[in-house]
Amino acid sequence: MRFATCDGLLLEEEEEKELRSFFPRGALCSLAALATVTEPVTGHMFRERMCFEQSDDVDVTHCPRLCGVGTRQKRLVGIKQLHVYALGLYVSEDFAPSPQDARPWDEELVSRSDVDKIISIVISSSLVNRKKFVGALDDALLPVVESTSSEATLCRFRALFDNVTFKKGLHLDFYLRDGSLTAKVDGHTLGTLDDEAFSRAFAGVYLGAAPVSPKAKEAFRRGLESWKV
Repeated sequence: MRFATCDGLLLEEEEEKELRSFFPRGALCSLAALATVTEPVTGHMFRERMCFEQSDDVDVTHCPRLCGVGTRQKRLVGIKQLHVYALGLYVSEDFAPSPQDARPWDEELVSRSDVDKIISIVISSSLVNRKKFVGALDDALLPVVESTSSEATLCRFRALFDNVTFKKGLHLDFYLRDGSLTAKVDGHTLGTLDDEAFSRAFAGVYLGAAPVSPKAKEAFRRGLESWKV
């Protein structure tokens, strides 16, 4: 874990730029120190908290908290294992599985639109381009959205990335709140999709029964469990 002062004196230029892509200036400088967690395989850093609101008076301590990090891997011919991207899951810190809900933690977290969630992705391979990234999400989402009448939303989701140039180090953040999904790239908003079924389907890509990264999902579970201690 690293610590960075809000005035930037202990930050490298790229680290400060990365920090400020996640927090407005006022919010960042209201902290004496901001912790980051490093994903060990790719070396990408993730903020300990991320905020939905981007205003100078936002209370960062109430922003969703990082509960775990991991990587999305893909096996390619001639390459033992390609690390496609690093990912982290942020969840409202007050989330706790309801004692009245008999579902497993992951099913409840996916289905509850009242619980703020952010899925943060950092591209870690120069082999990843827009077509491959969006195509992979298509493959994971299509079987679900076909059964929920959200195919039109999937088309709009694809279109959000039409003008995005993919490169190593690109940040993609997906904010899930109140049944909507907001996509951001390097801190810039691409758009918001108001479709609760689609938002649940997207969360299910990483938290469902067949997640694209089982090890990352396990890290998320362990992180959430640690909050109870």
